[in-house]
Amino acid sequence: MKNLTKLRIIPLGGLGEIGKNIMVVEYDDEIVVIDCGIMFPDYEFLGVDLILPDFNYLKYKKDKIKGLLITHGHEDHIGGIPFMYKEIGPFPVFSPGFAYELIKNKFKEHGIFWEDNIDLIKVRARSKIKIGKFFTAEYIQVNHSIADSFAIAIHTPLGTILHTGDFKIDNNPVDNCFFDFYKFAELGEKGVLLLMSDSTNVERRYSTKTEREVGESLSEIVRSSKGRVIVATFASNISRVSQLAKIGIENNRKVAIVGRNMELNFQIARNLNYIRIDEDNLINIEDINNYPDDKLLIITTGSQGEPMSALHRIIENTHKYIKVKHNDVYIISASVIPGNEKTVSKIINTLFLQGAHVYYEGTNNVHVSGHAPADQQQIMLRLTNPKFFMPIHGEPRHLIKHADLAVEMGWEEDNIILARNGDVVEIEKDRADIVEHIDLDTVFVDANIVSNKKNIIKERKAMSEDGVIVAIIGLKQLDNEIECIPDIISKGFLFGDELKGVENTMKDMVVNTVMSVIYNNGIDYNAIKNKVTKTIQLYAQNNFYKKPMVIPRIIEIE
Repeated sequence: MKNLTKLRIIPLGGLGEIGKNIMVVEYDDEIVVIDCGIMFPDYEFLGVDLILPDFNYLKYKKDKIKGLLITHGHEDHIGGIPFMYKEIGPFPVFSPGFAYELIKNKFKEHGIFWEDNIDLIKVRARSKIKIGKFFTAEYIQVNHSIADSFAIAIHTPLGTILHTGDFKIDNNPVDNCFFDFYKFAELGEKGVLLLMSDSTNVERRYSTKTEREVGESLSEIVRSSKGRVIVATFASNISRVSQLAKIGIENNRKVAIVGRNMELNFQIARNLNYIRIDEDNLINIEDINNYPDDKLLIITTGSQGEPMSALHRIIENTHKYIKVKHNDVYIISASVIPGNEKTVSKIINTLFLQGAHVYYEGTNNVHVSGHAPADQQQIMLRLTNPKFFMPIHGEPRHLIKHADLAVEMGWEEDNIILARNGDVVEIEKDRADIVEHIDLDTVFVDANIVSNKKNIIKERKAMSEDGVIVAIIGLKQLDNEIECIPDIISKGFLFGDELKGVENTMKDMVVNTVMSVIYNNGIDYNAIKNKVTKTIQLYAQNNFYKKPMVIPRIIEIE
């Protein structure tokens, strides 16, 4: 057997951004992958549904992949699995229980079925799995905002690599799944070669509240409310949903679950006994008008203002069963994901303007983060005492501040790896370096089509900012001459009385341009289109400081 002394760690997503987390661990001729998530697009990706990791590096080494290890069931950690499986699979997927059920549903939605030899394996706390010749994976219980969240220790010939996943420390969790201090300390005693640790919440210095404290606050709000209580939270936050349902029942309210993902996750959690509620206390949303307002608690999706979510449809007055009422109490029990600030603010303001009472993070104790603040990140570093440290999961400022935190605690700067997506980190017993960089494409899903073609985004941006001009070029043959009969259709470019004059000017320009091309090159459709496009674009830029999309269309007139 070839005796290599280097490990390769390659982040393909999740470093320098919030989302699409995926980490490659490579030794000799074997690879294990940790997580495979998606990222939801911001305003720059107009019309795009999802952003995926670039799988090209793995595609060319797919025969080396021995397994995909899942830390927990959030979309930014599992949402890309069906896409990766279709492109690179099959390979074994090792998953905690709640994520296991979510992944099963994702495979089904994507037309991947058990008869296609899916190798999906359920793991538990302290499970140890031998993977290939070189790797043994060990699952370690952590706290987070979704059931069954784990860190993963990967034991390799060079030493132990520890990936925390998303984590926080809650000494009194509502689900009674306790942070495994003993196992982390045991790993630290034996020696951790590399710690890769969640950086998302490093800017918050200390932990301030727990899930139980949030539950007490929510209970007080529900108890004092005179009308309906509608709570928007993450569909994956089963502990929060369970608490809310129990609070509703304790206050003699029927509970309705609204939103496709919320309904799916709620049912999975009930099947796994993570939520234990009698059927008599649950009602369908279409039955809410059969109960007084003060006897209803509704748990819904839409905490981030997602356009198709139930909460968004409620404020837009398009929801079939729920309209905002004056005595309604709305609770946004979630933190705002970076990039969603304006959308969530609009939701809150609209609810206030429609007469509802609104509670939200920042002014009320209705949410606690699922990510460790700086003091808990320090505990992770002290418990595991790694030789090398690599901050993961966060924007650049988070990674840098996490690295600074480790330096403050005594780690040598040379032993801290500040990597970004595509960096290839090589680790030996006594050194760790970024040795090369792999260029990664932006891969997006748009209407079920997976693409890395960025031109479509540029075109949509141009149309949204400067409009579109369609130049119709009618060509009519008259004996031995060609006549050009143009028309201009513009949308979003200019408006008002000025538009008609501009369109007439453009028509004259089209005629002159077309006749010039024909005179010099003959009837060359491509040349005519290119020249007309450039002429109109130059005119718009010089006269109106705009860069509209120009679409030339040639038609033959008989």
